[in-house]
Amino acid sequence: MSDKNEWKEIYKNFKFLYPNLMKETVGYCPYGYMSIMIYFSDDFQMIYNEVDKRGKIVERT
Repeated sequence: MSDKNEWKEIYKNFKFLYPNLMKETVGYCPYGYMSIMIYFSDDFQMIYNEVDKRGKIVERT
């Protein structure tokens, strides 16, 4: 991932791996190394880690 838009690429990979969840997303932001915080329309948040290819629901802060 040498592109300068690597966060966009991580989000693109998330949408590919989780197509059902993708429909409810409203945005994302960088979150640590190779991770993004994804925001859902129902106020849930998920941290998606590109290295592990896994998402983890977190409590709303």
